[in-house]
Amino acid sequence: MPRWGTPGRLAPAALPRFLDAGVRCTLAADDSLLFGSGLLDEYASARKVLGLSDASLAEVARSSLEASGAPEETVRAGVAGVTAWQELSLNDRLAH
Repeated sequence: MPRWGTPGRLAPAALPRFLDAGVRCTLAADDSLLFGSGLLDEYASARKVLGLSDASLAEVARSSLEASGAPEETVRAGVAGVTAWQELSLNDRLAH
């Protein structure tokens, strides 16, 4: 479970409002051994607790990659992977 209650941080419920307002947002996980949650946990909680859709999660993932400072080819490959995941997820929903 993420440690969103860290003092001095914005309430996590603000994330959907920021995304709706067009603010580029990212998710991060610091020191999973110390805090007990990793990045996958953060995304899972954003879906379960905050109700973020696949489209919103993909937007956050793209923003994270683009803001990462990683080499351009790494960012491009990551963004392509997020887009492929989003298309696969959409196709799965349409098939059911």
